[in-house]
Amino acid sequence: MLGAGSMFTPELAKDLFLIPDTALPVLAAKGAVFAASRIAGIEGVPQPPIAQLAADAAEAEASFLTTISLSKRARVGRVRPGG
Repeated sequence: MLGAGSMFTPELAKDLFLIPDTALPVLAAKGAVFAASRIAGIEGVPQPPIAQLAADAAEAEASFLTTISLSKRARVGRVRPGG
């Protein structure tokens, strides 16, 4: 819930979008890859396993795409002429 001192205004709501719950693991995995790539090569910082994170992100994305392809809303209904 937004507090009284919140920076939210209706004008900013134009930049918001909704995603399905099944997309959250993909967003988290892709965010981890992005964050890991930003700190890669910085001296004195433990280096994250970027290759493993990228593989996890690819697996999460494949799982998400499979999930949405199986949903009824994702299927295209076609009506044959005359039938």
